[in-house]
Amino acid sequence: MRIIPFVLVLVLILQPAAAASVTASYGFLKETAVPGEDNLLFLTVSNPSPFEVNGVTVEVGAVPGVTVGRSEISVGSLSPGSSQTVSLRVSASDYGIFYIPLRIKYYRAGYVSESLELTVPLTISGDPVLSLSGTLSPEVGPGESANLSVTVFNAGPPAENLRVRINSTVFFPDTDSLFFGTVKTGERKSAEVRVTLSPDVRPGIYRIPVVLEYEDAAGLRKYREPRTISVRVSGETKLVLTAERSGRDLVLKVSNSGTQTARFLTLRVSGARAEPGEIYIGDLEPDDYDSERIKILEPPGTYRLVFNLSYSDPFGGSHSEIRAVTFEVPEEEKKEFPLWIPLLVLAALFLYLRRRR
Repeated sequence: MRIIPFVLVLVLILQPAAAASVTASYGFLKETAVPGEDNLLFLTVSNPSPFEVNGVTVEVGAVPGVTVGRSEISVGSLSPGSSQTVSLRVSASDYGIFYIPLRIKYYRAGYVSESLELTVPLTISGDPVLSLSGTLSPEVGPGESANLSVTVFNAGPPAENLRVRINSTVFFPDTDSLFFGTVKTGERKSAEVRVTLSPDVRPGIYRIPVVLEYEDAAGLRKYREPRTISVRVSGETKLVLTAERSGRDLVLKVSNSGTQTARFLTLRVSGARAEPGEIYIGDLEPDDYDSERIKILEPPGTYRLVFNLSYSDPFGGSHSEIRAVTFEVPEEEKKEFPLWIPLLVLAALFLYLRRRR
């Protein structure tokens, strides 16, 4: 009969000890933060059991690169069904996801020590700030091939799995995408691809449409951004000047047999007085021409006329070319006075006098 009370007492002691436990949940004030920026971790410790737990404390483990406001937090006692929230200031020195170990210690039944362990991920990330530039090497013209070098610079948080896709109807790449991988803060990366230019491309500055695909440092956000890369397509301007005499006039023809536009083309005449002495032609496209007529205001003789052709290329460069033409101003033809005119006057006078008689 004495064994029964002992068993009953033992059951009464062990039953609350086995049922008493705690749970935990967490959240951050900010979803992500940048390096060196403080964030607040909110930790809620709950006691879902019908029994009280005592001496609840939270121990914060050390993580390289992570700074915490305190390494231990005292929660105290939790009555049945209650919870308590504590905060912890945290920050990290670099980008990435840092896992902070937490250990929640407590006592059940006033003397039995228990613990709950969990890991809290701290995300340090942000939006990368990417810029693009490109060059063709060597500089080529329509229908030719060259290496397209694409350079990426990151002025913001790291970009992961960066890929640049080329989408152009006049630049045909050997492969339509360039993979850069990770581009860190302040880092500049370059990659090359062979491209062939369409024969229809005209020399000038072209914007190649591309698409940037990448992720943030934590892999939480994926980005897809349309951009353009400006490249220079070179060409050649070939001006041909021909001149034909028409009396005292000179008929000029200026043609462009090259692949590059001559912009703001102006023709100036020297070596003799001419009218006009300066002619503004404007833009002369490839395979196009312009005709002008000038009058030489000089006495008969042979003159060496010098023509200065000045123009700009599509990139703003200035050019000047000299052409010379020998022109002969002819003698003015002497007009002989017709003899029949005075005879006609004398005949008219004779008839007039005869009638008066």
